[in-house]
Amino acid sequence: MLLKTIPLALGLSTVSSGVLLFATMIVSTVVGIGVLRTFVSDETERVPLENFTRNVVMALLNLLLGGIAYAIILVAGFMAFIIPGFFLLVSLYFWNVFVIVEDQNFVEAFKSSWNLTQGNRLELLGSVSSWYSLH
Repeated sequence: MLLKTIPLALGLSTVSSGVLLFATMIVSTVVGIGVLRTFVSDETERVPLENFTRNVVMALLNLLLGGIAYAIILVAGFMAFIIPGFFLLVSLYFWNVFVIVEDQNFVEAFKSSWNLTQGNRLELLGSVSSWYSLH
């Protein structure tokens, strides 16, 4: 039996749709990088082009690899009786900000997030759980 391909709303092939999806993900991530860098800067009159171009390839690569590592760490933590999962979630939550703003690699960013949250993890866990209960 031959599988019939069902075209998407745009009438594109599956490969074309995949390429378009990948390109959209890259563009939206680059825009997110530039917006976050602008948000944390002192610039209030304009959005500098440099925020969208400075080390953007390394940031994208570290966000991809760090995202995979973060997901694996969280899955392992949640498989170990849930509580370690929440502990790791809160401890490493800010790693992507360090990748984007400080131009750190994802390993350094994990360490920075761990150090940043040290001593405040219970309060952060409370704020995360209350945020989720509101949504």
